[in-house]
Amino acid sequence: MANDERKGEPKGDCFFAAFNHLMDVGVGDPDGERFTLIHGNLVHLPQDSEVNHAWVEEGSIVHEVSNGQNLKITKLKYYDQFGVTKERRYSVIDAMRENGQHGHYGPWDEPT
Repeated sequence: MANDERKGEPKGDCFFAAFNHLMDVGVGDPDGERFTLIHGNLVHLPQDSEVNHAWVEEGSIVHEVSNGQNLKITKLKYYDQFGVTKERRYSVIDAMRENGQHGHYGPWDEPT
């Protein structure tokens, strides 16, 4: 069985997709604060344990864009449905800085 086929291994492009979505929608935002990139852990997925995940928030709306999705869901429903924990929040500027410093889309720090 290949490494990415093992049970419990997360699969997908969430960090890449969420970062690029943030750049698409957030760079033109006059305040630069309407959209936020979130790196967090999700508890309620098919994996055996919490997994790192990335999404974009616009106020009380979550943009879920991983694996070709283009979903908008209320933050309350999303957090309740997936059991979000250990979230790290990045503004457009912070996300660009972290991406440049680390040379990848995330995660940029280990959750505590």
